[in-house]
This record gives sequence, C-alpha cells and structure tokens, in this order.
Amino acid sequence: MIWKGEKSGTYSVKSAYRICVTEMADNSHMHVNGRWDLIWKLKVPPKIKKFLWRVCRRCFPTRARLNSRGISCPLDCVHCNHNYEDSIHILIECPKAVQV
Repeated sequence: MIWKGEKSGTYSVKSAYRICVTEMADNSHMHVNGRWDLIWKLKVPPKIKKFLWRVCRRCFPTRARLNSRGISCPLDCVHCNHNYEDSIHILIECPKAVQV
C-alpha cells in the first residue's frame, strides 16, 4: 500500500492531518490576504512576531473582541476606564499605551 499524502509513500499523522485540513474541512473563512511571511522573517523575538500577527489578523483579545465571541465581560478599558476597549484603543489611544 502507498500513502499519497507523503512523497515517500509512508503514512504519517502529520500528512493525514494536513489532508484533513486542506481537503476535507472548509477553512476558507480563516484565509486573510497579505504577506504574512514578512512578519515571520523579521529579526525580532518570536513573541513579538506572534503579537504582530495577532494584531494584524484582528485576533488580539480585547474586551470588545471577547464580547463579540460570546464571552461576557465589561467593555470599558481596565487601565483608563474608557468606555470601549478595542484594538485601536488598547494599542494606541489608551494613556497607559502612550506611556509605554
């Protein structure tokens, strides 16, 4: 028997998972156009790359984002009590962010 998921013809869990994700599951909603490879090529620590990727993909866990995903929590900023904590506020507008 030959496994078509690998060039060598041998089965691996990794290749089976790859086939399931690419061929069987509809993950088109997760695709965001962009040059994401540029983030991963930066010469900065991995945690900075992950942070940038999360901000750019709009999956930074702000209170507004958590509420939109069904997690009940107050919308005001923890640091300055601004009435709406979204990515723009927490990264740019919040007085704490400006200080940092």
